[in-house]
Amino acid sequence: MKQRLFRELKARRAILWTRVSSKHQQENGASLDTQREFCYQYAKNNNIHIVKEFGGRCESAKNDEGKYFVEMKEAAHSIEGVNIILVYSFDRFNRSTHAIPTAETLWKEGIFLISATETTDWDSDAGRKYIYESLLAAHTDNDKRASKINAGIDGHLQRGNYRFRLPYGYERKRKGKDIFIYITPEGEKLKQAWNLRIQGLSNIEIYQYLKAEGLFQDTSERTAIKKISAILKNPVYCGIVISERLDYKPYHSPEIPILVDEDTFNVANGLAVHTGYHQDKEPEYFPLMM
Repeated sequence: MKQRLFRELKARRAILWTRVSSKHQQENGASLDTQREFCYQYAKNNNIHIVKEFGGRCESAKNDEGKYFVEMKEAAHSIEGVNIILVYSFDRFNRSTHAIPTAETLWKEGIFLISATETTDWDSDAGRKYIYESLLAAHTDNDKRASKINAGIDGHLQRGNYRFRLPYGYERKRKGKDIFIYITPEGEKLKQAWNLRIQGLSNIEIYQYLKAEGLFQDTSERTAIKKISAILKNPVYCGIVISERLDYKPYHSPEIPILVDEDTFNVANGLAVHTGYHQDKEPEYFPLMM
C-alpha cells in the first residue's frame, strides 16, 4: 500500500498529547496550559480538529510507556478518522527508547506525529530524519539526567546517607534546612519485637502482643503477621543498609536511629553474634528497603 502523505490529508483529526515530567517543569518550563495553548493555536492555523486530549499531568519520563501513553496510542487507532497526534514539542511525546519505533509505526499506519513548535515534515526523507533525531535527542537527554541522578544517589549511599523509603516505625522530619530520620511512637513500641522472638514467641504471638500495645489496629491479621516477619528480618532497624546499588555490601548509616542493637537482631534471626552482619539469602533480609 502506498504511504499516505501528510500534505494530502483533507480531514485532519488529531489527538492532543501533553505532559510534563515534574512539578518544577510545570511551574518553570512549558506548562501544561502553555502546551495546550500553542497546540490549539497551531491546530486553528492548520485546519486541524482536535477530537480528544490525553496526558495533561506530571508524568516522569521513566513512565513514558505507562498507562496514559498506552491509552493515547490505543485511542489513535480506535477513534474514527484520527490521523494526527499533536504535541507541543517532540520531547513531550516520549523520552524513552519507544519514541522512534512508536512514531514510525504510527506514520506507516497513516497517523502523523506533529509538533506545534518545531518543523514537521513527514513527506520527505530529510523531514523524517529531523523528527527521528529530535526524538533521539530527547531520549539521550533523559539518559544523561538519569545518570546524574543515579550518580548523586550512589554518592549519598557511599557517604552513609539513607535515601530509600523508610520502613515502619520511622519518619523524616525537617528541622530548618535539614531533614532528619526519627523513630515514631509506633517505632518505640516495636522495639520489643526482637526480644519477643528471642523468647521464643511466634509471629502470631508477637502480633497479638504488639496489637495490645496499639500497633497494626487498621491492618488485617494476615497482613500484619507478614509485615512483622519482614520487620524482624530488616537490618535497617539496627542501622545497617544493604543496597543493590552498592553490590549488596552492608554499611552502617549514621542517619538511621537504631531500634535494635546488632547482637539482638542477629540472635533473633539465628545469625552469629559479634561477627558483623551477614546474610545467606539477599532478598529475604531487606524486603522493606526499596
